[in-house]
Amino acid sequence: MPQGGNLLFTTRNCVVEHARFLNNIVLAPGHYVELKVSDTGVGMSREIMEKIFEPYFTTKPGDKGTGLGLSMVYGFVQRSKGFITVDSVPGKGSQFTLFLPVLSHTGKTAVLQNNRGSEPLAVHGQETILLVDDEAEIVKVTSLHLEQLGYCVIACTSGEKALQILQGDYKIDLLFSDIVMPGRLNGVELADAALALQPDLKVLLTTGYARVENQVSMERWRNRLIAKPYRSAELSQKIREMLDN
Repeated sequence: MPQGGNLLFTTRNCVVEHARFLNNIVLAPGHYVELKVSDTGVGMSREIMEKIFEPYFTTKPGDKGTGLGLSMVYGFVQRSKGFITVDSVPGKGSQFTLFLPVLSHTGKTAVLQNNRGSEPLAVHGQETILLVDDEAEIVKVTSLHLEQLGYCVIACTSGEKALQILQGDYKIDLLFSDIVMPGRLNGVELADAALALQPDLKVLLTTGYARVENQVSMERWRNRLIAKPYRSAELSQKIREMLDN
């Protein structure tokens, strides 16, 4: 809304009694929280709406946005077993609608307490991990966490740089890479190249984008994926599982 306008957030409880189609998705029966975010901005065309959840797609100048925000929202909603739709008219604004399943229609507090009580403990190690993610902040935070667990971390922000490291004299025990990255090599392509160099290398991939996650969930990678956002303890358990198998 470059000239200003109204941004409206609304929420309501929503009960779906029978499965119904909504903007080409099937909303399963159940209890949802419906969150709507509406603006009176410039809106967008049908062609743009079809691409807005794709990683790195943006209509903004390079210094104004990365094109990752909506893809992360999409991934979060999908992993929550929810749905997101968008309606927009050029010149009249846009409206995003999220349907998020209610955690528990009855006994919500009990479910939350149970989840906290069963949360896995962090697992330590001493191996060397090559961490690859194009988001510098994620690299910084994840590196710190893994180093606190005892691992030696070599970090970089591109598949090309990671491949150079793998071709060097470093002894890498595990490659931990984001799937969706700009440049010549995405995470899957990097993993393929890495295994060609070091067939015994352990590989763990991650993504916050559900569509990409589904595309790589073939048998080869099914057990070598962890979805963003992940808990620290969950990551440590998965890394240990990869290294020990």
